[in-house]
Amino acid sequence: MSYKSDKSATKLLNAYNMSDITMCPGTDCPYKETCFRYTAKPNEYWQSYFTEPPIKDGQCDMYWGDLAEAVFNQLKDIVNGKE
Repeated sequence: MSYKSDKSATKLLNAYNMSDITMCPGTDCPYKETCFRYTAKPNEYWQSYFTEPPIKDGQCDMYWGDLAEAVFNQLKDIVNGKE
């Protein structure tokens, strides 16, 4: 898995206020600056968070970086009835 940042996808997701996700507090996480679960704008009324970063053996199964744009496109297709 690559931990390369995809800033354009993150900006797009933030623009649509797509932070209805479980966010991460990022405590001691080496990937937090490139992970949407950390960088997303939290919902001002209600936001769920992991109780601690889900890092095991130096990897994070919940990392949301390079795939953010693909996930967003899939969500758009579902909302638009294409899937």
